[in-house]
Amino acid sequence: MTFGQKGKIVIINCGLGNIGSLISALEFLKFDICIKDSFEKGEKLNFDGFILPGVGSFPSGMKKIKVKNLDNLIYSLINKGIPGIGICLGMQLLLEYGYEGGIKTKGLNLFEGDVKTLPKFRKAKIPNIGWSDTVLSRNEESWQKHLNNAFYYVHSYFVNLSNQEEKLATIDYAEQLNINVAIYKNKLLGVQFHPEKSQRQGLELIRDYFQFHI
Repeated sequence: MTFGQKGKIVIINCGLGNIGSLISALEFLKFDICIKDSFEKGEKLNFDGFILPGVGSFPSGMKKIKVKNLDNLIYSLINKGIPGIGICLGMQLLLEYGYEGGIKTKGLNLFEGDVKTLPKFRKAKIPNIGWSDTVLSRNEESWQKHLNNAFYYVHSYFVNLSNQEEKLATIDYAEQLNINVAIYKNKLLGVQFHPEKSQRQGLELIRDYFQFHI
């Protein structure tokens, strides 16, 4: 396998979590990288893709995004048909609402549904940290080799989708609950796992998503 693709990817940096691993992954894949931590109306958006990463709380994430006008950057990129990936908290922020800290916080409203805390099961440890076998939910050949893999997770919350047609992949959490860990529609992919920390399969997912629009 060769990693020699070209394309300009913008990382939307809301200041939550270390983006060093993501930058290293994109550099290894030979993508050009731009990091945006603010946005002004009228800026040119000459990008081939965007990534919204994040680690931390839903309310803090949305607050930082709005203060820096990054929500309007995301909407502008989507309106231009530029493919994007939301990673971990970045995936959760794509939903309508989050309830972290007992507070109902409005998200980016790009997927129907909300974000809930992982339930406390006897076999479960919260946060859910480590490798989990991920299973594709759709019968689509283009996603088969990319999502039927083990990926690395760190999370205490999960996405509860209203529209099941937007569900892409799941994991079996604590052997008691099947939860959504990948969602997709209209060139917008959300993943609960960290592809940049998931070795070869994670790098292949990023590369092929932006190169071939799987």
